[in-house]
Amino acid sequence: IMKTIWSMSEPVTSSQIAEKMSDHNWKLPTLISFLKRLIEKGFLRTEKTGKERQYYSLVSQSDYLKFETENFFGSVHNNSLSSLVTNLY
Repeated sequence: IMKTIWSMSEPVTSSQIAEKMSDHNWKLPTLISFLKRLIEKGFLRTEKTGKERQYYSLVSQSDYLKFETENFFGSVHNNSLSSLVTNLY
């Protein structure tokens, strides 16, 4: 969902996200549940405009990738570059 939001001009609506993710065949209530979770976790914020909610990302894609890379490196390789390099082969 975040990849889809990052690829679009913000703000985005749940309908726009669902349309862009149509290949996943998710029902709108399922998508909205995931969006609520992303709001609770601090990845998104939302504003209600008329009948539709607009979503804004609070975390950039590059910041998220940096976090995930550091987390993976730390948890899997115990912050050891030699462990990472050794396991590449």
